[in-house]
Amino acid sequence: MSVNAGQRHVPSTPQNMQCYAVDATLSLLCHTLNNCKNKVFCEEGKTRIAERIVDTATEIYMKAYAANKIRVTNQTMRDARSIRQTDAIIHCNELIALINAAKRIYHLRRGKTEFWVQKIIETRELLKRWHVADAKRYK
Repeated sequence: MSVNAGQRHVPSTPQNMQCYAVDATLSLLCHTLNNCKNKVFCEEGKTRIAERIVDTATEIYMKAYAANKIRVTNQTMRDARSIRQTDAIIHCNELIALINAAKRIYHLRRGKTEFWVQKIIETRELLKRWHVADAKRYK
């Protein structure tokens, strides 16, 4: 008997954690790009903060993607992967700060920014869990 995709039990293995984390960063980047192309950010003089927000979201995705592509075979590779994971987590914190600033400066809607920040927090937590799982796995 087949099971619906949403009802399948997928084990929380390190490989699945990194897939979830990288997928969440891509989803966050797409959401950020959609938000920053609206008329609020496109007005004259307001594009700089939108560019910074998009750049930061892009960095989160690129760092997570790069970390995912590193195959850990020795301590040097483990350190390189760990650095990229940590950088992605730090960029999540920076993105929250930028969105909070944009909310106040451009009077963004509360519901929109709350959903956006919650998405960042969920992504950051997935990245942290992946980082911790890797630390345990490669000790």
